[in-house]
Amino acid sequence: MDLIENKFYFRKRGKYWYYRFKDEKTYHTTKQTNKSLAMSYVIKIINEGFHKNPTLDQYAKDFYKWGVCKWIKRQHAKGKSFAVTMAQSRRGQLENYILPKFGNKKLSDINPIAFEDWVISLDLSNATKNQILYTLKIILKEAKRGGLIKYNPLLEVEPLGSNYKKRDAFLMDELKIMFPWDKEELTGIWETPYYATLFYLMLTTGMRVGEATALKWKHIVFDLSAILIVQAVKNDNTIGTTKSGKERSVIMPGRTVELLEWWKEETLFPNNDDFVFHGLDIKNPEKPINRSTVLKNFKKGLERAEIDTEDRNLVVHSLRHTYNTRMRALIPQDDLQYMVGHNSRAMTERYDQTTTLDKIKGLLPQKDVINKAWE
Repeated sequence: MDLIENKFYFRKRGKYWYYRFKDEKTYHTTKQTNKSLAMSYVIKIINEGFHKNPTLDQYAKDFYKWGVCKWIKRQHAKGKSFAVTMAQSRRGQLENYILPKFGNKKLSDINPIAFEDWVISLDLSNATKNQILYTLKIILKEAKRGGLIKYNPLLEVEPLGSNYKKRDAFLMDELKIMFPWDKEELTGIWETPYYATLFYLMLTTGMRVGEATALKWKHIVFDLSAILIVQAVKNDNTIGTTKSGKERSVIMPGRTVELLEWWKEETLFPNNDDFVFHGLDIKNPEKPINRSTVLKNFKKGLERAEIDTEDRNLVVHSLRHTYNTRMRALIPQDDLQYMVGHNSRAMTERYDQTTTLDKIKGLLPQKDVINKAWE
């Protein structure tokens, strides 16, 4: 066995010459019986910068990046649908979960048992775990297609069964504890007007996390007690459309308006084009706040309020669920469906010709009902 140019090992097995790079354990065939031709084959690989066994970090550097990923381009060329939102979601799973754990592993060293044990241990729903599994399966399938690995090690890893738990709604007594009327007590629960206002806004409008964190001051129509929901923060922390792809408007109760006015007086960024809930990096406020930071602070608020979460699925999305549950009995179903952004063919046909601002005026008769719902 010889070390050639301090880069790879070279040996003959049977009639063919094999090589491996010095940081590898597995030999690869050159399919050459002549040593000189075999060496030329390996030197060509080195000169082209092509490594037969890169790390996952190296191989997946551009995977799922929109406009860059060759796999996505090939799907589109074949007439298959793969949307930018899905690309963002899978890239987010890759960066937030897979690469921190397995990024430094060689493609051929990714162990299916270790991966399966790890993904099972994640504190996520089985549906999300299955998405993470599928995200890496696609990458390794592509690596096999390119001849970098002999087989996809995750091919035999089965998806997890469903463990979906319906999100619970908060009780009115709990909401009074979480959002006391006294502002000093309120900041005692949420620490700052920032989070107190953010979470009360989500509770009383049914906004999703991404929609609330993408909100700008110009989207708030204070004289009509309304919000225009026109965009959302995506999984990769970029700004895009709402989940439904449509703009909508929501009428706010009086207290929500008061909290927003309070927060506007406190914030360092009150201009029309500023985010209402700006990123926490003061030097870079145009960057939205990270979703994980929002979730972490919501959980801390529940702990300070001593809300009993045992055997209950209470998460930040429960604020939206609470809104839907409470408003369903109070306002017409069509108006509620519009304000929470649920799609249906009938609703699409009904509202296609109605502008967002015109729709606000149509919702104003519900303002008194909405106010009373949160008193």
